[in-house]
Amino acid sequence: MKVILKAAAKSSAGTLINLLSSAVAIKIIALFGGPAAIGLFSILRQVQQTASIAGAIGGQAAIVQGLSDKIGNERAVYTAVILRTVIVSTCLVCGLIVAGAPWLASWVLGDVPNATTILRLVAIPTFLGSGMLFFSGVINSHRAVGALSLVQIAAGISLAAFAYAASINSTGFGFLFLLGTSTLAGLSVGVFFCRKNSWLGPLNAGWWHSAKKGESVEFIKVASATLLTGLMGMGSVLLVRTLVSKNQGYAGAGIFDAGWTLSMTYVMLILTSFSAYYLPTLGKLKIKAQERNNLILQYFKFATYASIPLIASVIVLKPLVVELLYSREFLPATHMMRWMLLGDFFKISSWVMAMPMLAYADMKPYVVSEFLWNAFFVFLSYTTLKMGAGIESVGIIFMVLYFLYFSYAYFYCTRKFELVLTSTLKLTWLLGFLFLCFISFMVA
Repeated sequence: MKVILKAAAKSSAGTLINLLSSAVAIKIIALFGGPAAIGLFSILRQVQQTASIAGAIGGQAAIVQGLSDKIGNERAVYTAVILRTVIVSTCLVCGLIVAGAPWLASWVLGDVPNATTILRLVAIPTFLGSGMLFFSGVINSHRAVGALSLVQIAAGISLAAFAYAASINSTGFGFLFLLGTSTLAGLSVGVFFCRKNSWLGPLNAGWWHSAKKGESVEFIKVASATLLTGLMGMGSVLLVRTLVSKNQGYAGAGIFDAGWTLSMTYVMLILTSFSAYYLPTLGKLKIKAQERNNLILQYFKFATYASIPLIASVIVLKPLVVELLYSREFLPATHMMRWMLLGDFFKISSWVMAMPMLAYADMKPYVVSEFLWNAFFVFLSYTTLKMGAGIESVGIIFMVLYFLYFSYAYFYCTRKFELVLTSTLKLTWLLGFLFLCFISFMVA
């Protein structure tokens, strides 16, 4: 548990600074542009993040999963295989953005001036973002939590530093500049640490003769699944943002973004430690059943005890946080946050139980669960918004679906690994959720 807490402290420190920097940037944009500017920025950032995940073929997870159990020359060759694959994939994604912009711009950005040009230029931060994800994945695979935190810090501080320049004239071009500088800063720090520690071999390592054909196939198998689930996750949120903007305008999209961002990003204080230490450690315990189950139980206990006070604090302070980080215009977002914060409790718990699927490349249940969650999220959000319900309905849907997701992931671990939670831990988890419900309805 001490090792877990140490890793969590390092990764959470970086995440916290990143979140605070992002909060400063959002506050500046909100002050100078209002909800409409926040709405436009959030959509552009969602497009860039979704495209970067596509370019990196699923983001960090597949890279960490593939490298965590390899050493020496095998790791160097596999790293080169992944890097070549990511470069090709990112170029294809950027090409598709440029070529498809005339058809996608009106649907994604609506009547924003110069929408086609703006969407084409998204290719620049997309390329930089894919690179940042690759180098972060390599760092993560070495469990260098401190270095990974510095990548996050660099990206966050850059976002805050250039937010004023971008928000003076809150057009899409200014926001693209902001996204570009942030991803470039994170990428630069990632490259520095990888080169400093010699974690990158030559690009041509194992190009034709040394690399086994199975290495590329192995990475593509896992990466395609994480890509699919990553696109589903980012894409579903982008679709819901677009639905909100079409029903309630960019001001409504800005209010939605405030509620969504505040309800999601603070959770990364806990979840970042999962990806920074939990995933690569699980990968090393593939055949050590007792140690693996102990690690899962330790993380579930850690997640439960850490999430209860964290979520309770956000529940109590949410009106103050919204007004502090945005403005009074964004206070309607607290209605959606009320339900999403309860859903976050299930989300954090479900991540502990779902991570072994990814760590051991058991991709079928992982992809199916992610597909069902995102499909129902989009469908139910579309239905309720079309019926005239407010964005609060999206929060309710979020909570219910994550309860179902947790139930599925818990059932998976009990059947696959014969995992057994102690009665004390079960009771603590249940009482913790009831406590959060009580706090939520007392302060609403």
